[in-house]
Amino acid sequence: MKIKLIFTYSFLGVFIAILIFYNFHSCNTHRYFQNLTLEIQYIGKENCQKCHEEIYQEFVKSGMGHSFYKPGSQPWIENFDKVIVYDSYSQLYYQPILIQNDLFINEFRLNEKNDTVFSHLWKIEWIVGSGRQTRSYIVENNGFLYEAPITWYSHKKMWDLSPGYHEGFNSGFRRPLGEECIHCHNGYSPFSEGTINHFQKIAQSIDCERCHGPGEIHVKNMEKDLMVDIGKGEIDYSIVNPKHLTIDKQLDICQQCHLQGIVVTRNGKRFQDFRPGLHLTQIYDVFTTEISNNQEFGIASHAERLKKSACFQKSKMTCTTCHNAHQPTDLSLSLQACFKCHSEPHQKKCSLKNENKNTQNCVQCHLNRSSTSDIPHVQFTDHFIRIIKNEQKSLNPKFIQEIQLFCQTQTSISKDIQARAYWNYYETRNSNSIYLDTIQKMGFQNPSLEAVKFYIHQQKWNKAFEILQQFKPTNLQEKVWWNILLAEVYENQKDYKSAIIYYNKAYELQPNQVQAKLKSILWTLNSSDGSIKSLEFAAKSLLEIYHKNPLDYFILLNLGKVFSDLRNYKDAEKYLIEALQVYPNGLDALLELEKMYQRNRDLTNADKIRKRIQSTQKVKDKIQ
Repeated sequence: MKIKLIFTYSFLGVFIAILIFYNFHSCNTHRYFQNLTLEIQYIGKENCQKCHEEIYQEFVKSGMGHSFYKPGSQPWIENFDKVIVYDSYSQLYYQPILIQNDLFINEFRLNEKNDTVFSHLWKIEWIVGSGRQTRSYIVENNGFLYEAPITWYSHKKMWDLSPGYHEGFNSGFRRPLGEECIHCHNGYSPFSEGTINHFQKIAQSIDCERCHGPGEIHVKNMEKDLMVDIGKGEIDYSIVNPKHLTIDKQLDICQQCHLQGIVVTRNGKRFQDFRPGLHLTQIYDVFTTEISNNQEFGIASHAERLKKSACFQKSKMTCTTCHNAHQPTDLSLSLQACFKCHSEPHQKKCSLKNENKNTQNCVQCHLNRSSTSDIPHVQFTDHFIRIIKNEQKSLNPKFIQEIQLFCQTQTSISKDIQARAYWNYYETRNSNSIYLDTIQKMGFQNPSLEAVKFYIHQQKWNKAFEILQQFKPTNLQEKVWWNILLAEVYENQKDYKSAIIYYNKAYELQPNQVQAKLKSILWTLNSSDGSIKSLEFAAKSLLEIYHKNPLDYFILLNLGKVFSDLRNYKDAEKYLIEALQVYPNGLDALLELEKMYQRNRDLTNADKIRKRIQSTQKVKDKIQ
């Protein structure tokens, strides 16, 4: 009995010791920081400035410190001297114009006689990019953000079409900027869950809280004089200092933006759910493509490329080994950064002449600087540290039939996550049907919205419906898209009554989800008797969402159609012309406008629009 008691107490002691160790270890990984939960509020970098003036002034001069801002708030580096960018595919011209420190872009078309067929002046509300490599431009209306089709490329000091707009892919001022884009280029900007590109508030530039987490608790503690003596080695748990994190968590802070690829979210999480001090994989996984040899890299491939380096694999280096996040980035690394690991004997192996060893730096030989695979006209530093030899030219991805995705955030990944990654790649990057076969082979083991989209695309409505019934939305984002996808299933099964119900539910959940409401309005109208009353109801409903987003081409197009059917030609003309300002190659709007002029016996304008229809059709044929 005595032996048994001793054994019991010993076992209990070991168990308690393990429990204490686990709790201590857990607290010293991320749980001990008080600002990691979603309830803690972001307060903006200006509140940090009050106590950290010197660091603040350094940081705002860095690329991150002025990554997103209002026109005129930074010095102009662009050339505005009679610059015109022409897109031969869309046959559209773009002219950037500076008027009293406000930036405008004039979009216009000329006919064969060089007469202006149409023109529209777009006011730029935001600028993206410090200008070290590029500056891109954003139009905004009521929190809806869209990218402009031209960009300033600093290295070549030239204007050209924006990345992704070349070779027939010019979407004009209609490319929406979503949560992922703004998350990486800006400070915390609360996103309207369940929308594509609506933001409740827009910050100005990446700020302190992107790396230190939300500062609400920290500032309140300072205001209450609850000080921590960090000079004596104490840790202030009210705010994350990355140096107190494990190396992998330090890297994850940088990787939230500097590891670019295909994202698969976890457990209903969103980009803005990430907090410094968490593992990135708690929020999402990132997949990248291997399409060529080591020579090719993207402009935001820093983490992926660094991990290929022996320097990274054989040391405990992080991004801050070479970079000070508070200061402007020096394009050349100092020798001291390398000599932390590479001592004097290594320096003797350097092939530079002795007199140059202290004036030249390691970057010139060990970090390639060249163009990138995804952004034209730039010169960027590849973060794959190596001895650069004559490397074989990169393969052209256009000629590669199948691209394999590799998870950069985990070594072991389920087939379900892989299938979701391949769907996201197919949906956003490359619509080659070979990826559908890959997804089919992997299969979806768990219900997900990606699985629903896949089966909708395959026209397997029953399977899509089955997964929707199994899937349990956990947040507003998922609830809104769950209703929209269910509506799409009913719509494709010609059950328009049910489709209308679920499109309306999505809109009720998220009043800025105007696309869902538009579909509800159109199916309600199509199901009606076509009476004046039903047309007037549709017009009223369309005007409601028009006032929310007057930059949506399809809202404008259908407003024009409805008012034309109501014989209200003045308003029909107004909205159809607005639709063509948003999308000059909108053939539907042109055809509707011609029909309206014919109805109204306005043969002169009908003839003008008919000629424009003919030229626009040629543009469409060329692009296809």
